[in-house]
Amino acid sequence: MKTNGKGNKCIKKAKNLQSCQISNGWIYYKTSSSTVCKVKTNGTKNKKIISNVLAYNVNNGWIYYSRHDKGFYKTKINGTSKKKISKMNPSIINILGDSIYFINNVNRIWYQ
Repeated sequence: MKTNGKGNKCIKKAKNLQSCQISNGWIYYKTSSSTVCKVKTNGTKNKKIISNVLAYNVNNGWIYYSRHDKGFYKTKINGTSKKKISKMNPSIINILGDSIYFINNVNRIWYQ
């Protein structure tokens, strides 16, 4: 839909959608089964990227995410080059510049 509220159209039926983020012509979304997928903004080329995800954030060609089995990771937006970056387990992830801000799911403290 446009910012004026007109012209909405169905891109993809997603009954189990929990969250989404748009970056460079792709919609990245998390399902209720804790899987992060991506689909083009026109609804084509749907692809599963990561499973067992608690929280995620797409930034500068990378997906930063936490897993239900504990740990903080990053992977390229195509799902390759996965790397564990911390033992912490964020429930909320935000990125500004070269800093990651997150709330640790265990102790509920904000970190940078």
